[in-house]
Amino acid sequence: MNKNADSAREKLLQAIQHEPAYPSAYNLLAYLYADQGTKLEQALVFANKALEKTPQRHDYLDTKGYVLLKLGKNQEATAVFKKALELAPNDSIIEQHLKQAKYDIK
Repeated sequence: MNKNADSAREKLLQAIQHEPAYPSAYNLLAYLYADQGTKLEQALVFANKALEKTPQRHDYLDTKGYVLLKLGKNQEATAVFKKALELAPNDSIIEQHLKQAKYDIK
């Protein structure tokens, strides 16, 4: 992991210690962990916390799907990506993640 990612993660972890915590902080932490392939169970908790407050955010749904994909839960990830695409039909990143989940591309 690079120094910038470490710094961002530490700042985000501090940010969620204060209530009310911004859902974006949880979402970014979840994405950072998933992208690094570390603390994936914790990343799923963070993704769900972001979605508790704003369940219709396509980007938060994409993050949750991405975490599920990294956990090897492709079927669950596919369902989440499809829901995200309903909210943002032309999002190329979500489409790419959906293809990865469907075809088990790592």
